[in-house]
Amino acid sequence: MEGNQTTFKDELLKLADVEHVTIKRYLPIEGTKRDQNPFWKDGKSKEEKAVGAQKWYVDRGLPQHHGMKLVEGRNFILGLASDSQSIVINQAMAKAMGLTKPVGERIMNWETYTVIVW
Repeated sequence: MEGNQTTFKDELLKLADVEHVTIKRYLPIEGTKRDQNPFWKDGKSKEEKAVGAQKWYVDRGLPQHHGMKLVEGRNFILGLASDSQSIVINQAMAKAMGLTKPVGERIMNWETYTVIVW
């Protein structure tokens, strides 16, 4: 997140009627093809068919804000440098990629990510 976004979020959280604030780059609108990315298991881009998914840049408040339950793993940790190369996937993506225990698996598109939660 950029500095202005963080400052804006902090100011919103000071308002009495505001319970949660999260920052993301896209609106969660069904049916969009924006930012469609191919994903593979790490090192398998030549052997396996890609799984298409949207990649959203969000802050760690997203699961709580949307009432999401984490199946396994952990949320992003502020200040943990390795989390900049970590990714959260949902159950549908884990299934499509054939990941039965996705936490700790590495997946790739144009970069390689470690799955920290699903």
